Amino acid sequence: MTVQRRRPMGEAGFSLVELAVYIVIFGVISAVVVTVVISLFQSEKTVSGITNSTSGSQNMVAFLSKDIRNARQFQSSVDGTRVTASVAGADAGGIVWQCVRWSVLGTGSDRAVVRQTKSDSAGSTWGANTQLVGKVRPSGTDLFFVGSGATGSRGSLTYSMQVGTTATGVLNVGGQLGNTEQDTGSTSACF
Repeated sequence: MTVQRRRPMGEAGFSLVELAVYIVIFGVISAVVVTVVISLFQSEKTVSGITNSTSGSQNMVAFLSKDIRNARQFQSSVDGTRVTASVAGADAGGIVWQCVRWSVLGTGSDRAVVRQTKSDSAGSTWGANTQLVGKVRPSGTDLFFVGSGATGSRGSLTYSMQVGTTATGVLNVGGQLGNTEQDTGSTSACF
């Protein structure tokens, strides 16, 4: 036969005060852990926004630079929201001219930079918009693109804008580009 001994009263378990202290300590530790986790998620969102905006801006500038450098003629619109260029491209038969139009579409800080192309021949129509970067807003003035270059002479295009990275952050994107002198003797149907 086994005899069970009773525990003395002091060894019966946790007292109500001890349990309350443990619950408070657990709550404080949980609050700290939750705050750190939320902060990490917010930081990741911010870094992701900056990375996406930077990548989109770099792609946009690379395409714009290539188009303007290879343009025989280009001009920006009076309102500074568009630049159109007659751009040289290669084909099996030699140089092929193509019209490229860069536009800032939308209003406020919900604007986007888009690129369209068409053949540099009479009667051709513009293709679909290809968005390169969004969350664009003016940088100082409402002019995103300023400048022109005529056939046979060098021109200069200045571009300036801010690209939103997060709810409060912006990335300043701007610079100056020039074309090469290309006198082809033909006129462009881009303008």
